[in-house]
Amino acid sequence: MRFRVLDCLNVKHLFSEERRAKIETDYLAKKLGITKGSFYAQFSDRRGFVASIAFYWADSLTSTVLDKFSIADKKGEEKLLLVLQAIKAHKLEKYDIEMRAWTLDEPLVAVQV
Repeated sequence: MRFRVLDCLNVKHLFSEERRAKIETDYLAKKLGITKGSFYAQFSDRRGFVASIAFYWADSLTSTVLDKFSIADKKGEEKLLLVLQAIKAHKLEKYDIEMRAWTLDEPLVAVQV
């Protein structure tokens, strides 16, 4: 269920449009159209949500690039070039920048990134 909630938020756009400062429980519940109680039914607390976002980022925006573009089986320089091309083609760099910036404020994010 957590990934459905994260998908509803369209997490990558949350970072680029709303910035990290707005990632608070009240704001998130309102954005989802749910009560704070429903939010806490999905995530134990804000830290749980932050950890889920970090995992979601690592899984969907990193692993997917490797899998979707058949990069996982490539070696060395070829792999790096294909990853960079995929990131550029899909304009994923802005999300990567936001996540990396967030690591300065959130140790839970730093672990995944």
